[in-house]
Amino acid sequence: MVKKHKVNRIHATKRGRSWIIQRDNLLAATSQKEAMIFGGITVGAKQFRDLIRLMPSEYLKCTANGRLEVETVKAVFRPKDGRHTASFTKPKHNYQFIALINGAWFKPQYLGNVVTIKPVNIK
Repeated sequence: MVKKHKVNRIHATKRGRSWIIQRDNLLAATSQKEAMIFGGITVGAKQFRDLIRLMPSEYLKCTANGRLEVETVKAVFRPKDGRHTASFTKPKHNYQFIALINGAWFKPQYLGNVVTIKPVNIK
């Protein structure tokens, strides 16, 4: 019998085909789990958390297009029509990028302890 996966809906901002996610939210969503599924890509959660902890930025740009790509971005708040809007750019000095293929650090015995991450668009 296949167990149902826990689904975590974390707050994120959609930019094109990517999601801008706060690093702490991503770490909290994968805590105490052995594997995670993001956009149909399954990876080992423990090693993924270790890689994310090494990234210096507060915001991460996550894309799942055949592989899971995570890169650092910097939030820039600009005034527009009397309001401050957020835009995200690549940092000049502390830019990091990782790309993981489907099944990285994943073993079949992890199937009972999997979290599925589905971001929710906030505006």
